[in-house]
Formats: sequence, structure tokens, C-alpha cells
Amino acid sequence: MTNRDLEKYSSAFTLSDMEIFIFPELLYSLVIANILSPEIWKWREDKWFHKIESMLPIKRIQRVKQYIMDHYDFNLDLETWGLTDKETEISRFREFIDPEVLRRSNALFGYEGDKYYFDINIRRHFGLDKFDTDVIPYWKTETVEAMNAFRFKPDHPAGAGECVSLATLYAAALFIVARIPLEQIFLMGTPLHSQNFVMLEEGVLTNNRRIVTKTMWYNGSELSALARRALEHEQVTIVAHKSGYIHSAFSKATINESDYHQFRKGLTAFLNIRIDFEIFINFLRYYSRHQKRFQLAVPCRGTIKYLALEKAFGYEHGSKNRLGDKTARRLLCEIGDEDFSPTPYEGRATITSKDTLFENGDYSDFIGALLESFPQLDSDETLSKDLKKFVHTVPRLPEGEKEWVGAQSTGHRAQSTGRRVEEEGRLKIVPEMTREEILEVILRDEGRESREEGRGKREAQRFIDCQSPVTSHQP
Repeated sequence: MTNRDLEKYSSAFTLSDMEIFIFPELLYSLVIANILSPEIWKWREDKWFHKIESMLPIKRIQRVKQYIMDHYDFNLDLETWGLTDKETEISRFREFIDPEVLRRSNALFGYEGDKYYFDINIRRHFGLDKFDTDVIPYWKTETVEAMNAFRFKPDHPAGAGECVSLATLYAAALFIVARIPLEQIFLMGTPLHSQNFVMLEEGVLTNNRRIVTKTMWYNGSELSALARRALEHEQVTIVAHKSGYIHSAFSKATINESDYHQFRKGLTAFLNIRIDFEIFINFLRYYSRHQKRFQLAVPCRGTIKYLALEKAFGYEHGSKNRLGDKTARRLLCEIGDEDFSPTPYEGRATITSKDTLFENGDYSDFIGALLESFPQLDSDETLSKDLKKFVHTVPRLPEGEKEWVGAQSTGHRAQSTGRRVEEEGRLKIVPEMTREEILEVILRDEGRESREEGRGKREAQRFIDCQSPVTSHQP
């Protein structure tokens, strides 16, 4: 066994965020461990999922989301995970990755890509300010059994885990309970966050315990702002899929190249939208600093009255109704007469839902028409920049010249490179299978050396059948 293999198999037991960064094949291994867990299969028996197979796919995903919201908390407390230090971990990994690449790409080793976290002091945010600057948390990524074990800790009424644990839990639960094929589920890891992209309809993101649809991504709410942060500010380091993985720091990619391009296409479409009145109002909700440059023209008893946009947004608080969508008329009826003006406010751009301005759709056409209609807005360059960022996020995905060592579905055989993480035809598991049938497929060990076969099956079976709660431990 090489030093890398020895460190990888050791990491499979301790399994921290940073170890998955070094050994990306472990990320999907955690998904498979959860798929083999009897714990998630028990969810099917819960009355919350009664007749879930008859529901539409998006409804099934929403059911899984609510179950996870009710039964699991997000947890990063240092008392649970324990501590290590930068030099110790860099020494472990120096043989496998350039330490400078590690520092630039991983939050624990010096990454500062997301300005938000470093404005609030990330070490204080995570409770590390009380320790030496070289001390870092040994954040564990856990199977569902270990996540469930949090219920045995004092003052922990539910299970818990950090973002990678929740992402892999989601992937397994969507497959087992929501019957979403693994082909449609892609896991994404950034230096500070992990989430999934599900290739269903317009796309669905999982984000810690929640899900985010395309409509939610563009609704301008505080929750969408939290969901946007990773993809707007961070490099996606790892994309993992049933066919393999791709990593921004490594030249070899084992993921099926065709699957990866489909994923890129789907995620890019999810992060782009045409502009109509509702999307523009959502943008102004999200970037509130621009609200004072606009006013609404509101028909009122045969005349037109004007409403400062920031006042209108103020009424959304405590109301079920929102500007821009089909409930907007009810919201306007909640606003007192004293907040309307009979004449336009000077210096503000006047907009209405009927304005032909919102027929352009495309960002370039829209921003040109907006500045032509309201030249006074041209003085603020941040408006056009913020609008483009809101409707057109460009994900920073792993790219460059990669050696695609996984089997491809584009008609040509991949070059043989020895042991591969994913061969064409492996992991043929579908939602219609039982756990026992899936276990039989996993233990078939088609790609393993014959001398490992007997021992591997015995060890895997013993691990899978062990249902005692597992607690986190330091290496």
C-alpha cells in the first residue's frame, strides 16, 4: 500500500472536511455509506412519507427537506469536533498536495475568498479566537448514525451535523426516500461550504438543512442571500457524482465527462434568469441600497399616486404579501393613504408592472433600456453591476486541462490508467432496489483485486451491520 493509500484509508475513518479536500473520492463514499444505512431506510416507514411515491418529484424533495429540518440541526461547535493545528495537517498532506494550493483553497489553512466571513472575522465566527492562530477545528463529516447520536448529548433534542454531513445525508435521502436517481444528484464542495445540485426541472439546490429552487434563488429574501453566498463568492473545489469526481487542484478527473458537462449546463442555467417586473423588484429587495432611487406608480380611484419604494418594502415585514408577485395588490391595500404622494418624487425613476421596459428580458437589453428611460440612474455604476450579479451568477467550477480517467458516455473508451474510481457499468443502483439488493451490488467488488475480495466483504458487512450510535473522535 502506498503512503497515499494508507493516509486515504486512515482518513476514511477520521473523515474530516480537510481530508475530503485531499481525498475527494471519500465524499461520495460517505453518500454510499448513508445509502447502506438502515437508519435512512426506516424513514420510508414514517407517516410523513406515506404515499410519497405518488407525489411529483419536487413535492417528494420538499417532504425530505421538512423531515431533515425537523430532525437535524446544523452544528459546528468545537467541543464536539476537537482541535488540531495547521502544521500537523500540512505535514500529513505535503506529499499529496502543494501546501500553497491548500492555503489558497481551504478555509482552515488561509483561504480568504469570501469577503463576508473575513469582514466578521472568521476565527471569532467559529469560536477559534480563544486559541493560537495555528489551531484549527477537526470538523468531522459523519454518517447518519453519528448525526443521530447527537440526541444523546445534553441539550441536543435532535440529530446534527455540519454542511458536508448534511449534503451527503440529503443525497442518500433523496435517493432512498424521494426516489431521485443518483445520476441527477451532484455534490459540490467549496472552501467554506458544501451543497448539492439536483438536476430536476429547473434545478434544486440543497443548502445545509434547506432546499433552494430557482424561484427561491431569485426572490431577494434573506434566506436566498445566505444560499447565494458560496456560489457567488467561492471557487467550487470538488464536484462529486456517482460516476466519479473532479477537483480544482488535481489534474485527473474520474467523473464521466459527459455527465459533468450536463451538470455545468444545468447549474449555469439555474444561475441565470431573464428580467421581468417581479425579478427587478426582487433585485431591489436584495440590494436595498438602490431602493431610494425608485418609486411605484399606483392606480388609485381613477388617479395615479406615487409610493417611495423603500416604504413599500417596509410593509412586507409582518405581511404574507409581497411586492412584485400576485399578492402585491393586497400588500398595497395594507399601506396607509399618508404614505402615498399625489405627485412624483423628484429624482426617482418611476416604474410599474405594465411598463414595456420589462419586456426586454435579457440583461443587456434591459439595462440599456432602463438607463435610456431614466438617465439619472447612469450616474450610479453599482446599479448595473449589482443587477448583473443578481441575474447572472457565473459559477467558478473546476476546469482547465483535465485527464479524464473515468469511462465516458460519449462513445469512446477512456484510456486505461490502472485502478479507476468509477468504471462504466459500476454502481448500477436505482431507487426501485431494496437495501439488500443495493448491498449485493456494492459488495460485488468488480474492480477490486481478487485477494482483497473475501476480507473486503467481511469488513464491509461487519461495518454496515453495526448499528450502535457512533461518536466523533480525533485522529
